[in-house]
Amino acid sequence: MGERKNWSRPSYPEMLITFTTKERGGVMKPAGEKVKAYRSEGDSRCREGKALCVGVLILFALSFLTEQTAAQERRSLRVWVDTLDLNLCAIDEDVPFDNWGVWLETASESDTVIGFRPQDSVLSCSIEVLWDVSRIRLEPPYALRPPQTLFARFSSKLQQVDTNIGQLYIEMSAMNLKSPAVGTDIPLFYMKGRFLKTDTAIGPPEGGAKTDAFKIIDGDLKSNISTSRFVPGFIRAIRDTTPEYTGTLRASEEDLDTNRTDTVSLFIRNFANRKVRKVRFSLHADTMTYRFIGTVVADMVSGVNWSGKEVKIAPDLITGHFVSKTDISSEDSLVLRVEIERTTDSAFFSFLTIDEFGVNDESCLGKLVVERGSVSGKKIPVRDSVDTTMSLARRERDLYGGIQVVSLSQGNALQIITTGRSLQSISMYDVTGIRIKHWADFTAGKEVIVNMEQKLQSGMYFLVIRDIAGNIWNRQFIQQTTVNYSLLPQE
Repeated sequence: MGERKNWSRPSYPEMLITFTTKERGGVMKPAGEKVKAYRSEGDSRCREGKALCVGVLILFALSFLTEQTAAQERRSLRVWVDTLDLNLCAIDEDVPFDNWGVWLETASESDTVIGFRPQDSVLSCSIEVLWDVSRIRLEPPYALRPPQTLFARFSSKLQQVDTNIGQLYIEMSAMNLKSPAVGTDIPLFYMKGRFLKTDTAIGPPEGGAKTDAFKIIDGDLKSNISTSRFVPGFIRAIRDTTPEYTGTLRASEEDLDTNRTDTVSLFIRNFANRKVRKVRFSLHADTMTYRFIGTVVADMVSGVNWSGKEVKIAPDLITGHFVSKTDISSEDSLVLRVEIERTTDSAFFSFLTIDEFGVNDESCLGKLVVERGSVSGKKIPVRDSVDTTMSLARRERDLYGGIQVVSLSQGNALQIITTGRSLQSISMYDVTGIRIKHWADFTAGKEVIVNMEQKLQSGMYFLVIRDIAGNIWNRQFIQQTTVNYSLLPQE
């Protein structure tokens, strides 16, 4: 035999394994004895190939299980119709629409999807819609399929319509039943028609539509649906609450300075072409500083022709209800002038509060706001020439005294008429507090003529009236040419 050549073992990492082997000569090594073994390069490549095969098999199995899980996924179905809100002021005739959408949604424990996913594989479906024919009229082509709708993803459409009972049936199919319809966050389709005009605003259940049935004819989603729910939608006439449709009742700001009486004006704003024919309100006075003593109604102003006016007055409260035969067409109109009288000689600042403000229900104003007014006055200085009985704080006014003052046409005489009272004395002053010289005949008792030495100039004057029982009233009157002016409102 030739000479044995030297060799070195490969530098593979060692592996300790346990096996039973047979020594040369037929002697068996006992099982469990640790023997060193070495991997060859071929063995390593074989093992790597086997590992790769196992990995591919695992991935395939996982993919198969995922597909099986998706196929067995349980999803709830919800189909609903949009609710459209129309501005009440815009409904002067039938209102056309082409955007009344019908939507579909499926949901599972892990997600919610509006529309169809690729894995839903919807190839054909059908839907039935019912609508209220008394308020809605659908018009051809009834169901619109613009690009951003699910029904636009189908190639063929079968449609049946009965406009007498309000029923629409649609069946959609993919081309050759090979390309499923896919799309999310878009509606199934839109309906086209007209909302029919009526005299009143509406809401549920009138003016509505609902899906009566939805069916997946062909598609994996069909077997996944566990529950179905159908939600109706409506077309409603509502009031717009934006500033464009906001009506305002505004009281002016008045400074009496040192005067004892003045007027505060009440205005309405943004009422033009808003179907307003009735206005009601109430005003509140701070009687610690001023009080209400009368009103002057604006019978005819631009854009308003009041056909009915009801005003009730008390020292601290005025209520009014005005009616017009036609819609108010003025943007900013005078409603009322309120006569006020200060109740203190001290300087003051106070508010005129609007407690209530309302319009007729048929109005399309969506929001009403009020702007309160203010009343202020300076301190009234005491003059020696002024009767100290002019201090209003020491005077009481009997609203039910029935005292009426009429300025006679000659301009230098007044007629004072009472109901059930006999007068004893009368004092008269101008706005500065200077006494006006006059004489009066009290023989008639309940009807007194007051004559002035000189003809009165146009302006405001004040009377302090005392009856035989000792009661005192403070009154004002405005002297104008041929004026017939009542100081007390008549109920």
